[in-house]
Amino acid sequence: MFFIPFFRKVDWSNPPLATILLIALNCLIFVIFQSDDNKYTEQAFEFYLQSELPDIEIPLYLDYLQKNNRFEKIEQYQAYLDQGDEYRLAVAAPMQQDSGFMTLLESGRLFPDTAQFTDWKTLHQQFQSKMQQATWYAYGLKPNQPTAITFFTNMFLHGSWGHLIGNMVFLFIIGFVVEYALGRNSYLAGYLLAGLVGGVLYVLINSTSQTATVGASGAIAGLMGMYTVLFGLRKINFFYFVFVYFDYIKAPAIILLPIWLGYEFFQLLMQSEQGINYYAHIGGLCSGALYAFVAKQYLGVNLDYLDQNDKEDAIKHRYEQGMDLLAQLKASEAATIFRSLAEEYPDNRDYLLQWYNAAKQQPASEDFHAASGRILILADRTQPTYQLIRSTYNDYMKLAQPKPKLHSGLLANVVTSLSLGGFFDDAEKSLILLKRSTHKEQVAEATLILANAFHKANNRSKYQHYLQFITQEFAQTAAAVEASRRLQWLNSG
Repeated sequence: MFFIPFFRKVDWSNPPLATILLIALNCLIFVIFQSDDNKYTEQAFEFYLQSELPDIEIPLYLDYLQKNNRFEKIEQYQAYLDQGDEYRLAVAAPMQQDSGFMTLLESGRLFPDTAQFTDWKTLHQQFQSKMQQATWYAYGLKPNQPTAITFFTNMFLHGSWGHLIGNMVFLFIIGFVVEYALGRNSYLAGYLLAGLVGGVLYVLINSTSQTATVGASGAIAGLMGMYTVLFGLRKINFFYFVFVYFDYIKAPAIILLPIWLGYEFFQLLMQSEQGINYYAHIGGLCSGALYAFVAKQYLGVNLDYLDQNDKEDAIKHRYEQGMDLLAQLKASEAATIFRSLAEEYPDNRDYLLQWYNAAKQQPASEDFHAASGRILILADRTQPTYQLIRSTYNDYMKLAQPKPKLHSGLLANVVTSLSLGGFFDDAEKSLILLKRSTHKEQVAEATLILANAFHKANNRSKYQHYLQFITQEFAQTAAAVEASRRLQWLNSG
């Protein structure tokens, strides 16, 4: 069962550096320090199987199980042992995780005499020494002997490539969102705190166990707890997978907290997957949720980021409302909606276009002149913008009442855009209107751009014509100086 939230894409113009750093650190540690872990672990268990340890421990363990009425386990393990000595590890591995038995074993109380205990202790120490060569075991968190170092190091170690990759995928999906919301420093502090609390809970509940736990899952569970509290009742999209059914739904983020917690408690009670530290997950989730609650009150949270989905939904609703009004021929009401959207998002061509389409139903209105002007003054140099300016300009010149309202700056931009877009006939017609302007520098600059466009189109006569026009009509401008230089080059060629 999975419940995975998806808020939005990463903003790579402002990359989540803390999340990237954590992922890189976990991967580097695994590659550099844990590359030989499997080899050392296998060597240790080879020594175990070849030594007298199984002959000493397994009978004592079966006797221990019998005294504690765990007859199903005895039957299961005996079935393994009946298949041969090579299957003894199937008993020894879970035996090592049975903290009650291992505590009695290490105390010597299960041995019939001191000599056997001494022999066992020597072999056990040799086995432990070989296990210590594996980084996961040496720096994993052992509840029966925790250290300040292993409370931290266990968070950056993993048992396998699958364990690492699974954790890193969740770290990225959840982490970058929490980082943007909290800020890097608060995010890192919360991550480490959740990992520590998860480790502490594991140690407190399993204080006699010598099973080393590794993995970033406690800290990542903390991020999941932070995520749910930070977003609270805000609705987010999340993917869920239950048995063979999966789907996307939108729901308040906070409902994920009881779902995730309930799932971890269920798995813990069922013990459906050995080797997974559900205590760390539970400790991480709870501490992460509490940390986010405190952060919202005292540390500061990027509310604009958290509210982005709601804002986008509101914008989408307004846009759809405007389109519905247009379809109902309620142009004036639609224009009001699209004008407000265009004012909030001046670079959005679609909002401008819909404002224009609504406003042109009343060509004498101020809305129509304003919408037209906003499009004609667009400055981004792309072909779709050039085409939009051309169609709007031609439309506006025909429809505007009582007459078009075109100032020199707007006309200069129209000439420039039409020239760069390759619409030469329209550019020349609009230049005729621009020539009336008293702003000589603007007229000269726009004319030079038109001349350059003709030059790129290999129209030498037009290129030369407009260069000469600039030098004759605007002799004191910077554009005239440039035009004169180009004419000299043309004549010399």
